[in-house]
Amino acid sequence: MTISHLELLRGYVLERSRQDFTQYVRKLLREDQWYGIDHTFLGFMEDYALLSKMIRSHTIEPSKYCSGRQFTIYDVGCATALQHVFFGDCLSYVGIDVAWGPEPKFFLPNCSFHKGKLSEVINSLEIDPENSFGIANMSILYDSSCETDLELFNRVFKRKYLM
Repeated sequence: MTISHLELLRGYVLERSRQDFTQYVRKLLREDQWYGIDHTFLGFMEDYALLSKMIRSHTIEPSKYCSGRQFTIYDVGCATALQHVFFGDCLSYVGIDVAWGPEPKFFLPNCSFHKGKLSEVINSLEIDPENSFGIANMSILYDSSCETDLELFNRVFKRKYLM
C-alpha cells in the first residue's frame, strides 16, 4: 500500500494545522492546474522528503565540541511550495518562484517567499554559503533566459541539489 502525496505531506504538519493544510491543498487542486498538480501528482514530494532526510543527516548536532549547524533551504522554482513542510527542522525555508499562480501559503513559522527569478531576488537574500542549501527545481531550466540563473545558482550555493 502506498501513501498518497497528501498524506505524506500531512505527516510533516503539526496536528493543529493539518485540517487547514488539507483544505489549502484541496483548494489548490481545484483552482490551480497550471503547476501540473492534481490528486495523483503533487510535484516531486518523495524527492523532497528524501532530500530533507539527506540534509538532516549533514546537519551537525550541537555537542561540547561544536555549537551545531542548521541550514537555510533556498528552493528555486518552489511553485506552490507544499514541500516546505519537509524542512521544519531547518533554520529556515525560502521559496523563490515567478509565482504565476497563487502565492504560497506556509504552515510552518520558519518560511518566507520571494517572487521572481533567482537573478531578480538574489541581492535581497543575504545568503550565507556555509549555512545554506540550494534546491533548484526543473523550473530553472524551462526558460533559456534562465541560463544565467542556473549559473548563478551553481556559483552561489556550495551545497545544492538540482532536480
